Amino acid sequence: MFLFQHKFTLNSCPGLKPAICVSHDKHGWHAQDCNKDAFDFSCFESSLKLVKEKKTWEEAMQNCRQQDSELISVTSEPTLIRALQTSRGVRMEHLWISLRHLAGSWLWVDRNRNSYEAGVDVAMPNCPDAGSHCGALSLRSGYLVNLDLGISAEVVKHAA
Repeated sequence: MFLFQHKFTLNSCPGLKPAICVSHDKHGWHAQDCNKDAFDFSCFESSLKLVKEKKTWEEAMQNCRQQDSELISVTSEPTLIRALQTSRGVRMEHLWISLRHLAGSWLWVDRNRNSYEAGVDVAMPNCPDAGSHCGALSLRSGYLVNLDLGISAEVVKHAA
């Protein structure tokens, strides 16, 4: 589903300590030895923050922007993993993300991104039901889903 270009070693991302070492393939998730196994990786410059308030998609986006932040764009597997790790212990089923159906296309509406096209293989409906134009991360399945914009969910955002 996602393509990576570099091998991970413990010193690949200065300042970051590996917390959970896993790999994923078509057969699912597999535990790995953090000190021996080498895998593809990504380094992150920003951190994520879980907002433990239930808000509609619009309220969540406005709240993030008022705090000079954005809803997250889940455009890679490492970002998906970080979002799931950040939301551990949340009792809600979904977290809002910056994916929105506008003008017939699913778009990332994160102002910090150069490309607004989703560009990731997400199984989102081409013609979602009226009102179900907002993207969310299902905490049960780890998949991206579409929800009604009036539903309240919690938020993972880029930390300001």
